Amino acid sequence: MEKKILGSQTPADSSARRPVSDKIGDDALQTWQSYHVITEQWKSDLQFEKDEIDFFRKLISEHFARFMDTAHAEKSRTLTADLAKLEKQRVDLQGRIVEHGGQMLKIVQNPFQYVDELLYKHNHEELENEMMTFLKSHRLLKRTFMQIAEEILRTEKIMHMLSGK
Repeated sequence: MEKKILGSQTPADSSARRPVSDKIGDDALQTWQSYHVITEQWKSDLQFEKDEIDFFRKLISEHFARFMDTAHAEKSRTLTADLAKLEKQRVDLQGRIVEHGGQMLKIVQNPFQYVDELLYKHNHEELENEMMTFLKSHRLLKRTFMQIAEEILRTEKIMHMLSGK
């Protein structure tokens, strides 16, 4: 049976790929290897997202705080709260992915032990869907962050020009 890859085929969205195999047997090892590669990619993606969230928090607290007038303060508070929610989701998802990888390791190390492979595959697909949802949420928040940052910087530039400094 030929193995298929479902989901997006763009390199930027590699987390959207998943191995699909209805056959348990000869290609089982290749299937588990595919799960391993995808799981490791998710871990890498989540680490990158963590770094970006930390970067945005630092920008807000260290650089944008001085530009905050009342018009931007509420947007900044909302953005900060959204970053905190996103970080909580990321931590939860990362923990579940690490656990998922640990389960896979146990399965591969002891292939003769009974394993509900269909349950594992179902869990993998659920994690995949949650990962895609998380990445979409992060992109949307990043877009919002950039719009607010541009607005704040534009306002600061105008204020700077008006003050003659």
